[in-house]
Amino acid sequence: MTAEEKIEYVKDAIEHQIAINPSGSILYRLYDVVDEMEDAVALSKSDQIRIIYKLREDNYLKHCSLNDLETHFKIEKHSDVREKTSIDFVMEAISFFQSEYDKVKLKGLTYNYQLGWSEESIYLSESFLKRDEYPEKLEAIKELKSANFISEYKIVSNIATPDLPDQHNDHLGIFFMDYASCTLNEDQLSKEAPKSTDFGTDSIVKKVIHEHSHKFQNSIQEKSITINSNPNNRQADKYFISKKGMDFYYKGQYLDLSRRSDYYKVFSIIFSLAPNGGEIPYSKILKRIRGEMKAHEDKTDVDLKKVIHRNLTERGNGFQRKGNLKEYEDNGKPLLAVEHGIGIIFNNGDSPNS
Repeated sequence: MTAEEKIEYVKDAIEHQIAINPSGSILYRLYDVVDEMEDAVALSKSDQIRIIYKLREDNYLKHCSLNDLETHFKIEKHSDVREKTSIDFVMEAISFFQSEYDKVKLKGLTYNYQLGWSEESIYLSESFLKRDEYPEKLEAIKELKSANFISEYKIVSNIATPDLPDQHNDHLGIFFMDYASCTLNEDQLSKEAPKSTDFGTDSIVKKVIHEHSHKFQNSIQEKSITINSNPNNRQADKYFISKKGMDFYYKGQYLDLSRRSDYYKVFSIIFSLAPNGGEIPYSKILKRIRGEMKAHEDKTDVDLKKVIHRNLTERGNGFQRKGNLKEYEDNGKPLLAVEHGIGIIFNNGDSPNS
Protein backbone atom coordinates (compact mmCIF):
# COMPACT_ATOMS: atom_id res chain seq x y z
CA MET A 1 0.00 0.00 0.00
CA THR A 2 1.06 3.56 -0.66
CA ALA A 3 0.80 6.13 2.13
CA GLU A 4 -2.34 7.58 0.54
CA GLU A 5 -3.93 4.12 0.26
CA LYS A 6 -3.20 3.39 3.92
CA ILE A 7 -4.87 6.65 5.00
CA GLU A 8 -7.92 5.94 2.81
CA TYR A 9 -8.19 2.41 4.22
CA VAL A 10 -8.31 3.72 7.80
CA LYS A 11 -10.77 6.48 6.86
CA ASP A 12 -13.08 3.99 5.12
CA ALA A 13 -13.00 1.66 8.14
CA ILE A 14 -13.88 4.54 10.47
CA GLU A 15 -16.69 5.83 8.24
CA HIS A 16 -18.19 2.34 7.90
CA GLN A 17 -18.37 1.85 11.67
CA ILE A 18 -19.75 5.32 12.34
CA ALA A 19 -22.44 4.86 9.68
CA ILE A 20 -23.93 1.92 11.59
CA ASN A 21 -23.30 3.27 15.09
CA PRO A 22 -26.03 5.67 16.29
CA SER A 23 -23.87 7.13 19.08
CA GLY A 24 -21.26 8.51 16.68
CA SER A 25 -18.48 7.11 18.90
CA ILE A 26 -16.75 3.87 17.95
CA LEU A 27 -14.08 1.43 19.06
CA TYR A 28 -11.54 0.96 16.27
CA ARG A 29 -9.81 -2.42 16.62
CA LEU A 30 -6.13 -2.47 15.70
CA TYR A 31 -4.73 -5.46 13.83
CA ASP A 32 -2.23 -6.10 11.06
CA VAL A 33 -3.90 -5.98 7.63
CA VAL A 34 -2.39 -8.75 5.53
CA ASP A 35 -2.10 -8.73 1.75
CA GLU A 36 -3.05 -12.35 0.98
CA MET A 37 -1.59 -12.16 -2.51
CA GLU A 38 1.80 -11.11 -1.22
CA ASP A 39 1.47 -12.98 2.10
CA ALA A 40 2.83 -9.90 3.88
CA VAL A 41 1.59 -7.17 6.19
CA ALA A 42 0.23 -4.34 4.07
CA LEU A 43 -0.89 -2.09 6.92
CA SER A 44 0.58 -2.61 10.37
CA LYS A 45 -0.97 -1.67 13.72
CA SER A 46 1.75 0.91 14.31
CA ASP A 47 0.98 2.53 10.94
CA GLN A 48 -2.70 2.72 11.87
CA ILE A 49 -1.87 4.34 15.20
CA ARG A 50 0.20 7.02 13.47
CA ILE A 51 -2.51 7.59 10.86
CA ILE A 52 -5.25 8.00 13.46
CA TYR A 53 -3.20 10.52 15.43
CA LYS A 54 -2.52 12.36 12.16
CA LEU A 55 -6.25 12.42 11.37
CA ARG A 56 -6.84 13.98 14.79
CA GLU A 57 -4.18 16.62 14.16
CA ASP A 58 -5.76 17.39 10.78
CA ASN A 59 -9.11 17.80 12.60
CA TYR A 60 -10.70 14.95 10.64
CA LEU A 61 -11.46 13.36 14.04
CA LYS A 62 -12.93 15.18 17.01
CA HIS A 63 -11.36 12.89 19.62
CA CYS A 64 -9.30 9.70 19.78
CA SER A 65 -7.79 7.78 22.69
CA LEU A 66 -5.69 4.62 22.60
CA ASN A 67 -6.20 2.00 25.32
CA ASP A 68 -3.29 0.89 27.47
CA LEU A 69 -2.85 -2.42 25.63
CA GLU A 70 -2.84 -0.63 22.26
CA THR A 71 -5.55 -2.93 20.89
CA HIS A 72 -8.33 -0.38 20.39
CA PHE A 73 -8.89 3.29 19.70
CA LYS A 74 -11.95 5.08 21.01
CA ILE A 75 -12.82 7.48 18.21
CA GLU A 76 -15.33 10.29 17.86
CA LYS A 77 -15.80 12.10 14.58
CA HIS A 78 -17.05 15.63 14.06
CA SER A 79 -20.80 15.96 13.58
CA ASP A 80 -22.07 16.91 10.14
CA VAL A 81 -24.35 19.49 11.76
CA ARG A 82 -23.77 22.97 10.33
CA GLU A 83 -21.28 25.01 12.31
CA LYS A 84 -22.89 27.92 14.11
CA THR A 85 -21.98 31.39 12.87
CA SER A 86 -21.64 34.62 14.85
CA ILE A 87 -25.14 35.65 13.72
CA ASP A 88 -26.54 32.37 15.11
CA PHE A 89 -25.25 33.39 18.54
CA VAL A 90 -26.69 36.88 18.11
CA MET A 91 -30.08 35.39 17.22
CA GLU A 92 -29.99 33.08 20.25
CA ALA A 93 -29.31 36.03 22.55
CA ILE A 94 -32.06 38.14 21.00
CA SER A 95 -34.53 35.25 21.26
CA PHE A 96 -33.67 34.89 24.97
CA PHE A 97 -34.13 38.60 25.72
CA GLN A 98 -37.37 38.77 23.73
CA SER A 99 -38.78 35.77 25.60
CA GLU A 100 -37.82 37.20 29.00
CA TYR A 101 -39.19 40.64 28.16
CA ASP A 102 -42.51 39.17 26.97
CA LYS A 103 -43.10 37.69 30.43
CA VAL A 104 -43.69 41.09 32.09
CA LYS A 105 -43.12 43.82 29.45
CA LEU A 106 -41.64 46.29 31.93
CA LYS A 107 -38.92 48.77 31.03
CA GLY A 108 -35.70 49.15 32.97
CA LEU A 109 -35.33 45.54 34.09
CA THR A 110 -31.97 43.75 34.09
CA TYR A 111 -31.68 40.35 32.40
CA ASN A 112 -28.96 37.78 33.14
CA TYR A 113 -27.80 35.92 30.03
CA GLN A 114 -25.79 32.79 30.86
CA LEU A 115 -22.33 32.70 29.27
CA GLY A 116 -20.71 29.69 30.93
CA TRP A 117 -18.33 28.70 33.69
CA SER A 118 -15.99 31.42 34.91
CA GLU A 119 -12.33 31.09 33.97
CA GLU A 120 -11.41 30.64 37.64
CA SER A 121 -13.85 27.74 37.95
CA ILE A 122 -12.31 26.10 34.88
CA TYR A 123 -8.90 26.36 36.52
CA LEU A 124 -10.07 24.95 39.87
CA SER A 125 -11.84 22.00 38.27
CA GLU A 126 -8.69 20.97 36.38
CA SER A 127 -10.56 21.36 33.07
CA PHE A 128 -13.48 19.05 33.85
CA LEU A 129 -15.70 22.08 33.24
CA LYS A 130 -15.78 23.51 29.73
CA ARG A 131 -16.47 26.89 28.14
CA ASP A 132 -17.37 25.58 24.69
CA GLU A 133 -19.47 28.60 23.57
CA TYR A 134 -18.51 31.20 26.18
CA PRO A 135 -16.41 33.39 23.79
CA GLU A 136 -19.08 33.33 21.07
CA LYS A 137 -21.89 34.20 23.50
CA LEU A 138 -19.90 37.07 24.96
CA GLU A 139 -19.08 38.31 21.47
CA ALA A 140 -22.82 38.29 20.65
CA ILE A 141 -23.51 40.44 23.73
CA LYS A 142 -20.80 42.89 22.65
CA GLU A 143 -22.26 43.07 19.15
CA LEU A 144 -25.75 43.75 20.51
CA LYS A 145 -24.29 46.46 22.74
CA SER A 146 -22.58 48.02 19.73
CA ALA A 147 -25.86 47.84 17.80
CA ASN A 148 -27.72 49.59 20.70
CA PHE A 149 -29.96 46.59 21.35
CA ILE A 150 -28.31 46.35 24.77
CA SER A 151 -27.82 49.70 26.48
CA GLU A 152 -25.46 48.46 29.22
CA TYR A 153 -24.02 45.16 30.39
CA LYS A 154 -21.56 43.81 32.94
CA ILE A 155 -20.24 40.34 33.71
CA VAL A 156 -21.50 38.91 37.01
CA SER A 157 -20.78 35.55 38.63
CA ASN A 158 -23.16 33.40 40.66
CA ILE A 159 -22.28 30.35 42.72
CA ALA A 160 -23.24 27.18 40.86
CA THR A 161 -22.77 23.45 41.38
CA PRO A 162 -21.12 21.64 38.47
CA ASP A 163 -22.18 18.16 37.45
CA LEU A 164 -18.80 16.44 37.44
CA PRO A 165 -18.18 12.69 36.97
CA ASP A 166 -18.27 10.71 40.22
CA GLN A 167 -14.54 9.98 40.13
CA HIS A 168 -13.87 13.73 40.27
CA ASN A 169 -16.08 14.60 43.22
CA ASP A 170 -13.00 15.48 45.23
CA HIS A 171 -12.57 18.49 42.96
CA LEU A 172 -15.91 19.94 44.00
CA GLY A 173 -15.69 23.28 45.76
CA ILE A 174 -17.15 26.72 45.17
CA PHE A 175 -17.58 27.32 41.45
CA PHE A 176 -19.03 30.28 39.59
CA MET A 177 -21.18 30.63 36.50
CA ASP A 178 -20.71 33.84 34.51
CA TYR A 179 -23.65 35.86 33.22
CA ALA A 180 -23.94 39.00 31.12
CA SER A 181 -26.21 41.23 33.22
CA CYS A 182 -27.91 43.35 30.57
CA THR A 183 -30.16 46.40 30.44
CA LEU A 184 -32.03 46.50 27.14
CA ASN A 185 -33.08 49.25 24.81
CA GLU A 186 -36.72 48.14 24.84
CA ASP A 187 -37.53 50.15 21.72
CA GLN A 188 -35.58 47.54 19.77
CA LEU A 189 -37.83 44.72 21.00
CA SER A 190 -40.97 43.45 19.34
CA LYS A 191 -43.97 44.89 21.22
CA GLU A 192 -45.93 41.67 20.80
CA ALA A 193 -44.64 38.19 21.36
CA PRO A 194 -43.60 36.71 17.99
CA LYS A 195 -45.95 34.10 16.52
CA SER A 196 -42.97 32.06 15.37
CA THR A 197 -39.68 32.10 17.22
CA ASP A 198 -37.59 31.96 14.05
CA PHE A 199 -39.66 34.60 12.26
CA GLY A 200 -39.82 36.93 15.25
CA THR A 201 -36.15 36.68 16.03
CA ASP A 202 -35.20 37.10 12.39
CA SER A 203 -37.22 40.29 12.12
CA ILE A 204 -35.51 41.75 15.22
CA VAL A 205 -32.07 40.79 13.91
CA LYS A 206 -32.80 42.57 10.64
CA LYS A 207 -34.04 45.60 12.55
CA VAL A 208 -30.95 45.70 14.78
CA ILE A 209 -28.59 45.40 11.81
CA HIS A 210 -30.57 47.99 9.83
CA GLU A 211 -30.63 50.56 12.62
CA HIS A 212 -26.95 49.99 13.42
CA SER A 213 -26.03 50.44 9.75
CA HIS A 214 -28.29 53.49 9.34
CA LYS A 215 -26.17 55.50 11.79
CA PHE A 216 -23.24 55.33 9.37
CA GLN A 217 -24.96 55.72 6.03
CA ASN A 218 -24.09 59.40 5.66
CA SER A 219 -20.38 58.86 6.21
CA ILE A 220 -19.85 55.50 4.51
CA GLN A 221 -21.10 54.91 0.99
CA GLU A 222 -21.24 51.74 -1.08
CA LYS A 223 -19.91 49.65 1.81
CA SER A 224 -21.78 46.87 3.59
CA ILE A 225 -22.10 47.46 7.35
CA THR A 226 -22.03 44.56 9.79
CA ILE A 227 -22.37 44.77 13.53
CA ASN A 228 -18.98 44.37 15.10
CA SER A 229 -18.11 45.23 18.66
CA ASN A 230 -14.45 44.28 18.90
CA PRO A 231 -12.78 47.57 19.90
CA ASN A 232 -9.56 46.50 18.24
CA ASN A 233 -11.29 46.51 14.85
CA ARG A 234 -11.76 50.28 15.06
CA GLN A 235 -8.06 50.55 14.35
CA ALA A 236 -7.79 47.39 12.23
CA ASP A 237 -5.72 49.23 9.62
CA LYS A 238 -2.94 49.60 12.20
CA TYR A 239 -2.57 45.85 12.61
CA PHE A 240 -1.79 42.96 10.30
CA ILE A 241 -4.41 40.65 11.88
CA SER A 242 -7.86 41.82 12.99
CA LYS A 243 -10.97 39.93 14.07
CA LYS A 244 -14.67 40.43 13.38
CA GLY A 245 -16.95 38.09 15.28
CA MET A 246 -15.29 34.69 14.89
CA ASP A 247 -13.53 35.56 11.61
CA PHE A 248 -9.93 36.68 11.17
CA TYR A 249 -8.73 39.22 8.61
CA TYR A 250 -5.22 39.93 7.31
CA LYS A 251 -4.76 43.54 6.23
CA GLY A 252 -8.53 43.70 5.79
CA GLN A 253 -8.77 40.52 3.72
CA TYR A 254 -10.90 37.65 5.05
CA LEU A 255 -8.96 34.50 5.97
CA ASP A 256 -10.70 31.26 5.02
CA LEU A 257 -9.91 29.16 8.09
CA SER A 258 -11.57 26.11 9.65
CA ARG A 259 -12.90 27.02 13.10
CA ARG A 260 -12.80 23.37 14.12
CA SER A 261 -9.08 23.06 13.48
CA ASP A 262 -6.41 23.16 16.15
CA TYR A 263 -4.48 25.86 14.32
CA TYR A 264 -7.55 28.16 14.50
CA LYS A 265 -8.11 27.42 18.20
CA VAL A 266 -4.46 27.93 19.13
CA PHE A 267 -4.19 31.21 17.23
CA SER A 268 -7.52 32.38 18.70
CA ILE A 269 -6.01 31.93 22.16
CA ILE A 270 -2.89 33.86 21.10
CA PHE A 271 -5.00 36.67 19.65
CA SER A 272 -7.30 36.91 22.68
CA LEU A 273 -4.28 37.18 24.99
CA ALA A 274 -2.60 39.90 22.90
CA PRO A 275 -4.91 41.29 20.16
CA ASN A 276 -2.54 44.17 19.46
CA GLY A 277 0.53 41.93 19.47
CA GLY A 278 3.32 41.43 21.95
CA GLU A 279 5.02 38.72 23.98
CA ILE A 280 2.72 36.03 25.39
CA PRO A 281 4.28 33.78 28.07
CA TYR A 282 3.86 30.02 27.77
CA SER A 283 2.19 29.86 31.20
CA LYS A 284 -0.86 31.81 29.97
CA ILE A 285 -1.11 29.91 26.68
CA LEU A 286 -0.82 26.46 28.30
CA LYS A 287 -3.51 27.27 30.87
CA ARG A 288 -5.93 28.37 28.15
CA ILE A 289 -5.24 25.35 25.94
CA ARG A 290 -5.86 22.93 28.80
CA GLY A 291 -9.13 24.69 29.61
CA GLU A 292 -10.43 25.05 26.05
CA MET A 293 -8.95 22.21 23.95
CA LYS A 294 -10.11 18.90 25.41
CA ALA A 295 -7.91 16.73 23.19
CA HIS A 296 -4.77 18.27 24.71
CA GLU A 297 -5.77 18.80 28.34
CA ASP A 298 -3.68 15.89 29.70
CA LYS A 299 -0.48 16.59 27.76
CA THR A 300 2.74 17.67 29.43
CA ASP A 301 4.06 21.21 29.09
CA VAL A 302 6.69 20.00 26.63
CA ASP A 303 4.09 18.29 24.41
CA LEU A 304 1.76 21.28 24.58
CA LYS A 305 4.55 23.59 23.45
CA LYS A 306 5.00 21.32 20.43
CA VAL A 307 1.26 21.65 19.74
CA ILE A 308 1.59 25.45 19.91
CA HIS A 309 4.58 25.58 17.56
CA ARG A 310 3.06 23.09 15.11
CA ASN A 311 -0.26 24.91 14.86
CA LEU A 312 1.21 28.38 14.50
CA THR A 313 4.22 28.17 12.22
CA GLU A 314 4.45 24.64 10.76
CA ARG A 315 4.73 24.76 6.98
CA GLY A 316 2.14 22.01 6.52
CA ASN A 317 -0.76 22.75 8.86
CA GLY A 318 0.17 25.87 10.80
CA PHE A 319 -1.93 29.04 10.99
CA GLN A 320 0.46 30.94 8.73
CA ARG A 321 0.38 28.17 6.10
CA LYS A 322 -3.40 27.79 6.16
CA GLY A 323 -3.86 31.56 5.96
CA ASN A 324 -1.37 31.81 3.07
CA LEU A 325 0.58 34.40 5.07
CA LYS A 326 4.16 35.34 4.31
CA GLU A 327 6.84 34.52 6.86
CA TYR A 328 8.07 38.10 7.37
CA GLU A 329 5.95 41.24 7.53
CA ASP A 330 6.51 44.70 6.10
CA ASN A 331 8.42 45.75 9.23
CA GLY A 332 10.91 42.93 8.68
CA LYS A 333 9.66 40.87 11.62
CA PRO A 334 8.00 37.44 11.51
CA LEU A 335 4.27 37.48 12.22
CA LEU A 336 4.71 34.73 14.82
CA ALA A 337 7.98 33.77 16.44
CA VAL A 338 9.00 31.31 19.14
CA GLU A 339 11.08 32.63 22.02
CA HIS A 340 12.33 29.41 23.55
CA GLY A 341 11.75 29.08 27.27
CA ILE A 342 9.61 32.22 27.35
CA GLY A 343 6.68 32.13 24.95
CA ILE A 344 5.34 33.38 21.62
CA ILE A 345 6.09 36.76 20.01
CA PHE A 346 3.05 38.00 18.05
CA ASN A 347 4.13 40.80 15.71
CA ASN A 348 0.85 42.45 14.80
CA GLY A 349 2.03 45.66 13.19
CA ASP A 350 1.79 49.09 14.73
CA SER A 351 1.97 48.06 18.37
CA PRO A 352 4.37 49.26 21.05
CA ASN A 353 4.53 45.69 22.34
CA SER A 354 5.23 43.86 19.09
